[in-house]
Amino acid sequence: MNADEQEQTLRREELRNVENAMVPFLSLEQHTPQHGDFPFQIVHLYCFQLDIYSESSLSEEIFGIPWVTFAIDAYSQRLLAVYNAFDLPGHASYLMVLRECVRRHGRLPQILVVDEGSGHNNAYFTYFLAMFGITKVKRPLTEPDKGSPIEHLFGMTDTDFIEDVLNSTQTSDSLLERYGPDLRAKWPLNVFSERLCEWCYEVYDNRSHPMIGQTPREVFQNGMILSEVQRSRRILYDEKFRILTLPKGGMARVNPRIGVKVLGEYYWSEAFRFPPLNGAKVPIRYDPAEMSHVFAFAKGRWFRCKRVQWIPVFD
Repeated sequence: MNADEQEQTLRREELRNVENAMVPFLSLEQHTPQHGDFPFQIVHLYCFQLDIYSESSLSEEIFGIPWVTFAIDAYSQRLLAVYNAFDLPGHASYLMVLRECVRRHGRLPQILVVDEGSGHNNAYFTYFLAMFGITKVKRPLTEPDKGSPIEHLFGMTDTDFIEDVLNSTQTSDSLLERYGPDLRAKWPLNVFSERLCEWCYEVYDNRSHPMIGQTPREVFQNGMILSEVQRSRRILYDEKFRILTLPKGGMARVNPRIGVKVLGEYYWSEAFRFPPLNGAKVPIRYDPAEMSHVFAFAKGRWFRCKRVQWIPVFD
């Protein structure tokens, strides 16, 4: 290693030490002390599988074990956002939960703590964080024998957590009768996601937290008032921002008569009438939660493409 490489290595190590010094607790547990000076200063991301089967909302024949991603504020222990999907954990889930955070609160964190060795090393995820001035800090992976994230975060076993989600919300008797109390029953993903969000945003949010003696919502609201969080960090939840958070769908070839094919479906935009796009391959982004449209990049900007059940015919 030459002198320049050694200097770069030392600089990276110094930067890593400074970043880690900003976060006194890299792992969140139910009894982790409150840290951070105000809401959104430090936010922890956790992504893991839930011990429940879910059906796809598109087909009852496709089902699996969903992944859930939590964005948790270190100052208030509040669940700022939750994203639930069949997608494997990684940068796509991280981007989607950050998008939900902006949708609900209009803000992004200053410091983001993510698992070491997960999707945070994705180049686009790193670019996204840099674009919004977010500092990334890596959390050591939890040892298998030290319990699940659910046990650490909520002091419950995975089974007790899911039972609490299903029983503490307004789950109707008809739903329980249809899908059963068995955690391994095939709950539709959209139904279970609704129950999970209700539990996170209404039930957990209004329970007294053992380490702070108040509810996460109370601490969060008081912290926002007292700290006067910088208005400059507010993010507009518009289509431009939403496109930035969407997963990449690869490249698709433009057919001027039928559009582009993405995940087995055809999508159409008037931009495909442009002669130079005939047969061209264009980048695609899609929303896992809303497949009625995708976005294609052409002519220097992103175009919304609507899913079609018919093939347009031109003279």
